[in-house]
Amino acid sequence: MAAWSAEAPDGDPSSSLDCTTELSEAVVRAVPDAGEALVYVPRAVPDEVERQTRKAKREKARAAMSDEEGQAYDEERAAKNWKRANDRAKGRSRRYIAANGLNLMWVLTRAGGYGLHGPEGRAMIMELTAELVETLRGTAWRGHRAGEAFPAWYSPELHRAEHGESRETCPIPDRCGCAGHGWHLNLFLGFDWLPIEMLKRLWQEVDEGNGYQIRYRDWTKGHEDKNKPRLERLRDGASYGTKYASKDWGPDVVPAAAHRYEVTEGFQPLEVKYHCGSLEEAEAVVRSISGVRDLVPVWASEDLEDWDGPECYGYRWSPPDGDAEESAGG
Repeated sequence: MAAWSAEAPDGDPSSSLDCTTELSEAVVRAVPDAGEALVYVPRAVPDEVERQTRKAKREKARAAMSDEEGQAYDEERAAKNWKRANDRAKGRSRRYIAANGLNLMWVLTRAGGYGLHGPEGRAMIMELTAELVETLRGTAWRGHRAGEAFPAWYSPELHRAEHGESRETCPIPDRCGCAGHGWHLNLFLGFDWLPIEMLKRLWQEVDEGNGYQIRYRDWTKGHEDKNKPRLERLRDGASYGTKYASKDWGPDVVPAAAHRYEVTEGFQPLEVKYHCGSLEEAEAVVRSISGVRDLVPVWASEDLEDWDGPECYGYRWSPPDGDAEESAGG
């Protein structure tokens, strides 16, 4: 029988997989509301002597390198670590958006010619969006009571020059703005209805007249494949939004103290964790959680060339919309 525990994680279920203190042959980490699970074979925890030995070997190998080789080594190591952090952030974002039903993706920008640029501009548009979300919380509209908390996810994306280097050289400045556009914001909210004009007005007020909403998309309605279950469409929307936002999660614009994205606190999806006696038992646990008898992994570590973690399998599932609605109302 699998032993289990539950927690609302800050991190990504695929992080910190290299070691465990549990005596188990396989571990399941699942976020049922997001329809995702990870199965992995844990490694033994290295003791302090082993950790120091490994560290000394790395330092010795680094010291033997020439300046050019050492710089290349450091840059490659930093790039890998940054990519891992970005991948964790995308996974956490996808699960947060899907589990909380954030179906509306809004793209918010500033009026042409008033674009924000660089790390300072990114920080400013994040602050403006936090103020917008707080203002929305205090605003009443159909389906929302003033003061009621709600989940939200947001992250900036950089709009690069396309037709010209400035608004003056852009042939379609009213519709584009090119280099004058700068950072815009991807904001995910979960409402059946949200007045466009109200959001546009609040964005302009928050940004002192410079704010300007350009478009939105409801991923549960405006989806190419209307036969897909709701949860799968929510994941598609989350993957789309995080894909474009993560292009600009580089160390040059996201300082060490900055966040890649922000969420409304208090809505982290619940994670359940099972310690199993075998991979077969772990797979059975995932099938039980998902309710899908013939569930198969969507990815496996053995298929990834640069994987250096433990043996690992990722699962995703989407209940039929009828089952999801019944569960949500129960």
